[in-house]
Amino acid sequence: MSGPVSYQDVVVLTKEVWGDGLYDKSYDGIIDIRQASIDMGHSGLESFVQLLLASESASEGRVAVISSKPVETALSYLLANKLTKGGSVSVFSTWGGVAAYLGLSESVLAEIADERAYDAMFD
Repeated sequence: MSGPVSYQDVVVLTKEVWGDGLYDKSYDGIIDIRQASIDMGHSGLESFVQLLLASESASEGRVAVISSKPVETALSYLLANKLTKGGSVSVFSTWGGVAAYLGLSESVLAEIADERAYDAMFD
């Protein structure tokens, strides 16, 4: 995610991911919010948690959130603490932490950490 991100943006993106034919809720995932400015108050966070907990599509794998901003990091920690269904959510400030948590190989980590290759994955 990048730029301004509202509660509604997060809900729409989440539902798009769930609707993708390649999505498998057992897979591990990475959420990169280093370039995002998330505007989600307490009620939005609670609503999003309830959406995740109520959905059969919610991830059951491990999810690593990579964040570099204080507000977004705090929101990520609050979200992680509220989720108890299925998999687990952990928050990191470095790719090394993400790689260790998810058990990523050096080659995968190098590809993800290379901003040009990372951006190309989503074009």
